[in-house]
Amino acid sequence: MSPRPGFLLDEHISLAVAEGLRRRNLDALHICEAGLSGAPDERIMEAATELQRLLVTRDIGDFSRLARIYLHFHRSFPGILLVSPSIPEKDPGVLIDAVLKWTSQYGELDQIAGGIAWLPVPDGQDTDQRVRETRPRYMRALERIGATI
Repeated sequence: MSPRPGFLLDEHISLAVAEGLRRRNLDALHICEAGLSGAPDERIMEAATELQRLLVTRDIGDFSRLARIYLHFHRSFPGILLVSPSIPEKDPGVLIDAVLKWTSQYGELDQIAGGIAWLPVPDGQDTDQRVRETRPRYMRALERIGATI
């Protein structure tokens, strides 16, 4: 069993979300608290990897692209939680609830390492929020049979 993940929240997410997660005993750090305000996405991805924290972001396109680059070059990263556009920016409580829901379902680092997952949508729809594998299929197949690359 791996440890519960810590979270690194991207700059387009309210600092109130990090504070709310900490009040609920989750390890959360906003990039402004880490001295990364205005840092390029590449540096934020590096920081999430160095700190072994899941990156929580609304920047779906850029961080999905970075995840693919990491995987192409066989670099590991803790994982990325994408905030659905249906989660309102102006209501930090909804995002806090989404992170709590995800953590209660998939709250271990090995559940998402090297992958990307959508945070649950706030309207209570029972959609499948499993981690979407971003590793190439051949790598997953080799891992299942115990091969190393």
